[in-house]
Amino acid sequence: MEWLDGALTPVLEFIRREPLFALAGALGALLLLLLLNLALFVRQIVIGRRQRRLLRGADGKSLEGMLLESTNEMAALRARVERASQAGESNAQGLKECLQKVSVVRYDAVVGTGGRQSFSMAVLDAEGSGIVFSALHTRTDMRVYAKPISRGVSPLPLTAEETRAIAEAKAGGSPLVEQDEMPGARQ
Repeated sequence: MEWLDGALTPVLEFIRREPLFALAGALGALLLLLLLNLALFVRQIVIGRRQRRLLRGADGKSLEGMLLESTNEMAALRARVERASQAGESNAQGLKECLQKVSVVRYDAVVGTGGRQSFSMAVLDAEGSGIVFSALHTRTDMRVYAKPISRGVSPLPLTAEETRAIAEAKAGGSPLVEQDEMPGARQ
C-alpha cells in the first residue's frame, strides 16, 4: 500500500499547485472516453443491424428456424438413405439366389442327323448352383434330361457338352456355343 501512496503523492501535489492544468487533463480524458464510447455505440448499432438481417433470412424466417428445419430434413434424409441401403443389400442377396447365368451348347448327338438340334443348357445362380438340361435329338425321337448343379458340381455324371455349358455359364461367356467352337466336339 505504501508504493501506491508514493506513486500518488506527486500527482496530488501537481493538482494542488496547478488546478487548471489538472482540470484540463481530466476534461481531455473525459472527452477521449466519450469519443471511444460513441464509437463503440455506433459499432454496436451496425453489428445489431447485420445480426437482425442475418437472423431474418431471405424469406422472413429466422436463422434458427431455418437451421432447425435443415437439421430435421437431414435426419429424415439420413433415415431414407439407411433404408435404401438396407433394401439394396437385401436385393443384392436375393439376386444371388436368382437364376442369372445361362449357356447353351448346341451339337449333333448322333452322327449324320445334322442341324445341331441337340443341346445342353446350364442355368445357374451367382454361386454356380442351378440345373443343366440336355435335349438329345435323333431321327426318331427326342429325350430331355435335367441334372442338378450345386456350386458348379453335379452328383450325376455329366457329358462333355453339359460340362462345357456349365463352364460357359459360370464364366459369363457366350450364352450360345456351337459345336465347331468346342474343342473335341463330336463329328
